[in-house]
Amino acid sequence: MKIVKVAILFILTISMIGALVFYTKRWVMISPLFHVRTVKVAGNELVSKKTILSMLNIKNEIHIFKVNIDSLENKLVTNPFIKDVSVKRIFPSTISVSLKEKRPLAFVISKKNYLLSYSKELLPMPEQIRVYDLPTITGIKNI
Repeated sequence: MKIVKVAILFILTISMIGALVFYTKRWVMISPLFHVRTVKVAGNELVSKKTILSMLNIKNEIHIFKVNIDSLENKLVTNPFIKDVSVKRIFPSTISVSLKEKRPLAFVISKKNYLLSYSKELLPMPEQIRVYDLPTITGIKNI
């Protein structure tokens, strides 16, 4: 008889825990508390925050768990200035983007102007023009 009472108590406890987990998950998935309201961007000098946000294309009030972090990172690394990127969720409602950009080594002046990166890549001139104290390479005609 005592074993039956313990078994019933165990089953009731497990059922209560299961219900609690189920309803908590359901509440989290529909709660507006977990809608993305802020996107923080760090490490960007050559790429503007506006460009990064347009590349991410995060819809207003999307649920933070519906944001595909890997997809966002893959979108951002297609930008020629971005070397590495890390995207994280910060609960309850923030997406954090941390960038490492390719560092310019020199200006390349040709028919079109470029930046030469330390990894020996030609980069288009950035939209955010900054004053760089960089050497200038001229006289190249076939780029």
